[in-house]
Amino acid sequence: MSDADQLIARQHANPHAYLGAHPENGSVVVRTFRPAASKVDVVAPDGKHSALEQVHPGGIFEGHLKGVKLPLAYQLEVDYGESGTI
Repeated sequence: MSDADQLIARQHANPHAYLGAHPENGSVVVRTFRPAASKVDVVAPDGKHSALEQVHPGGIFEGHLKGVKLPLAYQLEVDYGESGTI
């Protein structure tokens, strides 16, 4: 079972090892779990927005950010469709 499937099934032993910002293949991957979201963007400290791709229909979004270093201060802009944006 993949990390995403384990997370959706609430069986992941260490969700923080999968979610958040982590080094991966020379870049930084950001993952978040937003089950009701229609769109999620990462907002970097410089204000640059990067769209995350929905990689699991249960609401897991991820994106690879190049040229950034950890620790990474970022915010998420989440669009819940007709419900609004947070």
